[in-house]
Amino acid sequence: MSGQHDDVLVIVDAATLLTAYPDVSLDADAPTPIDGVHVYVVNAADAQQIGHNDSRIAATLNAGDELHLRASALSLRAHESVVFYRFTLSDANVIAPWEAVTRDATLSVPDPADLLQPTSQKISEHYWRAAVLAAGKVSCTADFIVLGGDEKIRGYFSWEIDIEIDV
Repeated sequence: MSGQHDDVLVIVDAATLLTAYPDVSLDADAPTPIDGVHVYVVNAADAQQIGHNDSRIAATLNAGDELHLRASALSLRAHESVVFYRFTLSDANVIAPWEAVTRDATLSVPDPADLLQPTSQKISEHYWRAAVLAAGKVSCTADFIVLGGDEKIRGYFSWEIDIEIDV
C-alpha cells in the first residue's frame, strides 16, 4: 500500500443549476438527473487544465491509494451549499465504495476590527474517500443536495460521472 491520495474538488454552480431546473425533486430517493454542464471538477493532479465540466474524474493512482472528493457551491454570497449524500458505483472493481470521513478542523476568519489578526472557529468538516482497487474505468452516480443559506433543501440532484484510474 503506497498511501498516496488524489484530491478532487467538485464545484456545483448551484444558483444556475436551480434556475435551469425549476421543478427540481424534493425527494432524496428520486433526485433530478442532470448533465455535467453546471458541475466542474478540479483535480490537484490534473496539470492540463484548471477545471472541466465533462463529468469525468481521472487520476493516476495505484491499488491501495485513495481518491478524496470534496464539494463546494459556486454561489453568489454563499446563498447555497452542496452536500453529497449517496454514491452508486456501476461495479466495485476499480474503486471501493465511497465513505464519508469527518473530522474537527479550525477555520480562520477575518476579524473586521483587525484584518491582520484573523480569529479562528472550530468546525466539523468532511470529505469522501474511496480506496483504489485497480486501474480501469467505472461509472458512478453521485447524488447531492442543494441547500439554501437558511439551510432549507432547495433540491436533490443526481449526476453521472466516469472515474478513470490509470497506474
